[in-house]
Amino acid sequence: FIIFLLFIFAIPLFFNLQNIDIYESQNTFILLIGGISFFLLGLHDDIYKSPPVFRLIVQILVAIALTFHGINISNISIKLPYLESLNINLPIFFVYLFTSLWIVGLTNAINWLDGFDGLAGGFCSIVSIGLAIHFYTVDILDGSIFFSILAGSTIGFLLRNFRPPLYIMGDCGSYFLGYCLSVGTLFYSTNYSDNSISIIYLITLFSLPILDMCFVIFKRIINRINPFKADSNHIHHRLLNNNVQYKYIIFSTYSYTTFSTFLALLFF
Repeated sequence: FIIFLLFIFAIPLFFNLQNIDIYESQNTFILLIGGISFFLLGLHDDIYKSPPVFRLIVQILVAIALTFHGINISNISIKLPYLESLNINLPIFFVYLFTSLWIVGLTNAINWLDGFDGLAGGFCSIVSIGLAIHFYTVDILDGSIFFSILAGSTIGFLLRNFRPPLYIMGDCGSYFLGYCLSVGTLFYSTNYSDNSISIIYLITLFSLPILDMCFVIFKRIINRINPFKADSNHIHHRLLNNNVQYKYIIFSTYSYTTFSTFLALLFF
């Protein structure tokens, strides 16, 4: 978190920013303020074990505040190869609702991946690298810089997070990374000509945490268990229960993340 902020504000020392508006847009600072809020919320939980409902309410309030400041999903496009794209303009109520659900849901989904050494950090690193390269190739340089810094700061942590870990991420780290990925993709992936974003692109890019969260919540509801109550039904738990070794779990999840990231960019 600290390294990320240091490099964000140290960008002028490394780049000529005449053609990059990373500091010109008010939304950039709103994005950073939201990230700091999610980090502090996670830090509070790491220290004081705050109730899940309290954390959820704060996350929703921050997400709603972001939507009011222009970081939102207002136009959804469904893009399939060799077919014309379908654009759906959302009513204003659904703009706020869908955007808030996306930010809060994906942030918590990535937080749930952080129950296994190196899993959440590796996932976020791979996705960030893919987005950084992609935004560079399509000339969205501020997005490329943002995700390059996110990838670099995460990899630096990840090197000491593999089993046996010297560092653990905590909710402050996973909330911050989940927030940056969920909001960053909305902010930098939106088509400026029609303010649209491909829903297939988003779902494919984050299919690992989304599918894991959907499976866990569905199973908890079926078993009449509180959806907020922690259990051992996440993907890494199920693989461990089937006697899959740690290194193979890491390899398989990293491989899937690399594949899904590459596939998602085809729907950008």
